[in-house]
Amino acid sequence: MKKLLCCVVLCLLGGVALSSAEEPTETILQTRNSQWVIAVGGSSVLFDSSFKYLDKETGNGFFFDPEGQLDLPERQDVPMLSMLVALKDRHFLSIGATRFRRESTPLAVEDLDLGDLGIASGEVSVWINSNDFDVSYGYRLFRDDHIRILGKVGIYTLDLDAGIHAEGEWNFNGERESGTFGRERSLVAPLPLIGVQFNFHINRRWSMSTSVDAMYLPVGDITGRALRSKLHSRYAFGRTVGIVFGINYFNIHVTEQNDERKYDVSYGYDGGFAGLIFAF
Repeated sequence: MKKLLCCVVLCLLGGVALSSAEEPTETILQTRNSQWVIAVGGSSVLFDSSFKYLDKETGNGFFFDPEGQLDLPERQDVPMLSMLVALKDRHFLSIGATRFRRESTPLAVEDLDLGDLGIASGEVSVWINSNDFDVSYGYRLFRDDHIRILGKVGIYTLDLDAGIHAEGEWNFNGERESGTFGRERSLVAPLPLIGVQFNFHINRRWSMSTSVDAMYLPVGDITGRALRSKLHSRYAFGRTVGIVFGINYFNIHVTEQNDERKYDVSYGYDGGFAGLIFAF
């Protein structure tokens, strides 16, 4: 939470990355009414994730922290792609995609306590993998010589797969057994998105941007909520190419349950971002 507050404060003080495709007089990047601006890059981030399982019939469950208990590395490189299309004077379409694979190699453990699941001896592997895609419509709310403010609404689609696999001697629900034990959950959840973006043009080559997006979905068996924040700077080499760099923050929590069981999966990351911008 402290990291999020710091990021938001910096965003509000700083301004926003050059995503102003509609301002040919204030940036050196080539611009047109239906211009496309594409950013391709990646983040080097620190992850924090967790997985919970509850058997509602027995009241037994388990919890594991992949980074803290099972030596899954905190640092990860996350590829990212974003695209902005200027439709008209005030209207924009933005598209983004993020993908990561967090899978541990089998880890030898002894007397591992995960709540009602205990592993006396054996090997454990865990994974949390995700393919995320979002599309949103943006409308320019405010404009002056240097500042642009955009409001956004859209859909953030989460494609998540998480689980644990253990092999050896283990007990769950008080019964000691040997062999294999596993729990896995895969789901696709479309989360409604609402956000705001601030753009600040310093000169014809430099600009900054910040954005804050919130996602929430309570539908049927699934409840999902997420928060995303970015603070980026951009530099234009010419009319078609530039660089972008800054910091990203993301946190999501998803719960899926029915009459028999409940799954809770959450993860978050923050870190630096760098990439290239192409304008067409």
